[in-house]
Amino acid sequence: MICVNGDGGFGQLMVDFTTAVREELPIKIVIFNDSKIKNIAKEQAMHLRRGRGP
Repeated sequence: MICVNGDGGFGQLMVDFTTAVREELPIKIVIFNDSKIKNIAKEQAMHLRRGRGP
């Protein structure tokens, strides 16, 4: 199995990837640095009106 993901998606799914490693699943992961993490923060700020965190 091959997983292709951007850096933002990888950050959100990292727990799932650690499970795959622990279970020794034969998965190849390709991560693109498409700088979308900042877009996630912008979207959260727009909807939450106060940004991330407490």
